[in-house]
Parts: sequence; C-alpha cells; structure tokens
Amino acid sequence: MNRIEQAMQAKKKKQFDEALQYYQLHQREQGISVGLLHSIAKIYYLKGDGEIALRFHLAATHLTLHMDQILLQNEDEQALQALKRLPSEVRKTLPHDVAGMLYIHLNAINHIAHSLLDRPATWQEKPELQPIAKLYAARVLGDGSEHTLYEQYNQTPESMQQVEQKYYLPAGFQYAFQQIKWQSLGNTDVRALYFT
Repeated sequence: MNRIEQAMQAKKKKQFDEALQYYQLHQREQGISVGLLHSIAKIYYLKGDGEIALRFHLAATHLTLHMDQILLQNEDEQALQALKRLPSEVRKTLPHDVAGMLYIHLNAINHIAHSLLDRPATWQEKPELQPIAKLYAARVLGDGSEHTLYEQYNQTPESMQQVEQKYYLPAGFQYAFQQIKWQSLGNTDVRALYFT
C-alpha cells in the first residue's frame, strides 16, 4: 500500500492527523501535485479548519491554472475551444485571460465553496445548506455514509448538485476570482504564495 492509499484508509477511519502524516511523507518523496494539495485540503475540511482547507484548494487551483496558461500559450486546441465557449460578456468580467478555465474546473470551485460556506454562520442564514454540507463531508470522507444521509435528509445526488449550482458555485467563483494570485501564475511556489 502506498502513502496515498494509507492516507485514504486513515481518512475513512477519521484518523485525520495520521492521514496528514501520510500525505506529508508522500509530498517529501514525490513532491507537490494538484491532487495532493486537494487531498490535504479535504482533510483540513473534515477537521473543521475551513481556512487552511481554502489555502490548499487555492494552491491546487493555482497550479491547475498555471498548467492551463501553458496550454493556452502553446495554442492547445482544446483549451482554446473551452475559452471560446464562454460568452464574451462573461470573458470581459474575468480578472485574467486564463480565469475562464475555472469554468472547466467545477470540482475545484465546488471544493473551494464548501470550505468557504460550510460553517455555523452560513447555516444560521441558510439552514437548508447544513444537510448539503453534511452530505459533502460524507462524500469527502469516502466511507460510504453519504448513501444513508441522502435518505435521512430527503436528498438525491441530483438535488444536492442543484443546491451546489445555486449557492456554492457562485460563491466559489467569486472567492477564486478574488483570491487567486493572478499576476503570479507563472510562479509555482504555492507555499510562498498561499501560506505566508
């Protein structure tokens, strides 16, 4: 079993500090990757530390956008087509040429949004989001408990997705547009950019 598998097993058992140790060992051995940063962020989310989770998700998204920028500079046809599909009025409002690529990376935006919104202050204003947060946490935990929770909260994956599209994605996009270090996309030292 490799470090990532060990981390995932520890996470399913809610041994979050142990999972973080495995991810840190993996990082020392293999280096930083987008997937690793998102995985670490999810552990912090499950630990209830949305602020640190946000930083890790932003760092992962930054690296993704860095790679997207390279694709666009090299005139990659798929990347160029993805941007062309965006309405011009949307493109005009974006903080950077590459920012439109976030509309392809909806999972990253959804993770950012949950780390941002899944907290008691949000639930006081919008109590209907608390069950969605619990379902998301169960999905991230990966222990199979989300299936029972769908029934308990009278939700389906489709109804959850509708709520995420209505509330979470707009908040995630707004936050990412404001917090990504757009002028530093060429810099892959995400530790310095998002953790200092």
